[in-house]
Amino acid sequence: MPTIAHTFFVRPDAQLQQDTRLHLAERRFEDTLIVSRTLVRPRAPLSQDDGAPIRAAAPAAEAVTKTLSSDAPTMISAARLRSRSSSDTTVPINRPASSEHECVPLSKGHAVHKYEIEKLIGTGGFGLTYGARDLTINRAVALKELYLRDHCLRSEANEVLAREPARDERILKWARYFFSEEARITFSMRHQSIVRIYEFFKLNNTAYIAYEMLDGCDLEAWCQQQRHNLNDGDAVELFRMVCSALNHVHQRGFLHRDIKPANIFVDKGTNEPVLIDFGAASEIGAPPGDFPAVVSPGFSPVEQYEEGLRQDERSDIYALCATMYWAISGRKPPVATERRTKDQLVSPRAVVDPPFRFSERLYKVLETGLSVEPKDRYAGVPELLADLFPKFSVPPTGYMSAPRGDKIFLSYRRDDSAHFVGRLLDFLEMRFGSGSVFLDVGSIPMGMDFWDHIKTLLDRCAVMLVVIGPRWQKLLRQRRSRWHRRNRGDDYVAMEIAVAIEMQLPIIPVLFDSATMPSAALLPENMRQLANVNAAIIGQGMAFRAGADGIADQIAKLRGTHYSKA
Repeated sequence: MPTIAHTFFVRPDAQLQQDTRLHLAERRFEDTLIVSRTLVRPRAPLSQDDGAPIRAAAPAAEAVTKTLSSDAPTMISAARLRSRSSSDTTVPINRPASSEHECVPLSKGHAVHKYEIEKLIGTGGFGLTYGARDLTINRAVALKELYLRDHCLRSEANEVLAREPARDERILKWARYFFSEEARITFSMRHQSIVRIYEFFKLNNTAYIAYEMLDGCDLEAWCQQQRHNLNDGDAVELFRMVCSALNHVHQRGFLHRDIKPANIFVDKGTNEPVLIDFGAASEIGAPPGDFPAVVSPGFSPVEQYEEGLRQDERSDIYALCATMYWAISGRKPPVATERRTKDQLVSPRAVVDPPFRFSERLYKVLETGLSVEPKDRYAGVPELLADLFPKFSVPPTGYMSAPRGDKIFLSYRRDDSAHFVGRLLDFLEMRFGSGSVFLDVGSIPMGMDFWDHIKTLLDRCAVMLVVIGPRWQKLLRQRRSRWHRRNRGDDYVAMEIAVAIEMQLPIIPVLFDSATMPSAALLPENMRQLANVNAAIIGQGMAFRAGADGIADQIAKLRGTHYSKA
């Protein structure tokens, strides 16, 4: 079972100052209460000199260290406490977990405040998490209890006490404060991709947080099951949603500081991510020593390893890009401190099989976000999203096109390009997911009115791909000699293109087998805008892969435009 160590480094000459700030932190914990998502502070904000409010976190001389790993038990950090009376005396404050330090959870059916315990669903560094039920409104919740297994024991009355008061009481006071800070910071978030908090309260000589109950698993478990099915569209959408949540955290003035697969929950029904665990969060701009040092090897940036280095939005961006690197490849990046001396990070395109499974744009964004030096990373989430979803400029075509949904419509003539379209369809579905492509009239149920349903389908699309081959051009030349039949009512491909132009939908002509773009004179009047649109050219063999990848990147831009407007 994972364990965690809390390490306090105190200089003798700073003992009085630390005792004062510990007292302030303890008062702030006692004054913090969240009931029904209402934050109450009975007394005025704490300050050292009755001036500006302070956060009362551990100062530079006193740090709480958590070392975390996604594939190994939590490691115990070396620790000792130097007292003012004897600066050379070493007092160990942590011991490896053993049978005498077994975690004692609350039993099933036990009532805590208005919550009834149903089962233990998780253990972590700061406590135990139970599946519980709110008896007042019959709502399932995740109830988190502050309980440090190496420093706590549970009495017969279910009170949480210091295991060895002389050694552990000071640690528990700081733990209570940081636990209340987790509740305060999480409470301030309002985002669909961030876990919601219902209540924070104190009972049994400890504290509890009631979170919404999520149904699913963390990203680590989800990727182990779904990584082989993950395509570029799914990966980019997952990336975008977590970026949206992280940007909200930054806009609220906080850093998460512990983004990793275990702290991103994936909803079972929607496959949408939810950012969880704000136990390590801190305010943006806080002095480096004023918050716990948190390290997750492979996911944490170099500035979280070295004392005194400034942490900002770029620190979270590194951790998020490291998480996405792991999600698509199954490999963690090397430890950041090792990369500073000798960078052995393998390009994501070199560890993904096959490499064209994900777009070059996604690879480039991850590489930039994983830069060792903060100055080389994105300054914030908006800059990252601007690179992931660059603005799309349509060539002069006489109409202002804009995506209407996220699907792709493939328009083609069966007697001209069926084999080529089959290949292109396989590529697009591998990149954007099964069901992401509407295939011509095959997407319309038999017996349904073509005109009405084609509009319904195109209203859900980000782009129409018009596949043009030699037969397509030959047919246009034949109709040129019979001008009175140029606007034939039974030409469904022409109708599809005309509807897309009428609906202002982006169109990408795709030329193959040496086909060229038809001139406006050859096209029916309601299709002539097509002649002004820049086309993509796709060859055979390896050239097909390069051309198709370019089209996929363009589609990703259009889908990103739709998401940003939504």
